[in-house]
Amino acid sequence: MIKLYSSQNLVLIYLIKEELENQKILTMLKNAEPPLGGEIPRAIAWPELWIMHDEDYPTAKTTVENLLLKHADGKNWRCAHCEETNESQFTICWKCEMSRF
Repeated sequence: MIKLYSSQNLVLIYLIKEELENQKILTMLKNAEPPLGGEIPRAIAWPELWIMHDEDYPTAKTTVENLLLKHADGKNWRCAHCEETNESQFTICWKCEMSRF
């Protein structure tokens, strides 16, 4: 078992997880639930996507890279929630903090 990807953006992790599972790569999600108050800070306990079989790592890593490139196309994007324009490198709207994905 090996950690593949970690992000505060749980929606993006689920998109990656679904794509990997479509490729028959078994995955496991850790830290999907935010810590309770007084526990580990959320920034330390970001959601993590793990793959179950180490031999799947090269394929899984390529899949993650391709998905991230696909969503970071260099173009500004408009938030579906508040319609604010955001730069391409951001996945969270600066105004309302909604996810791009």
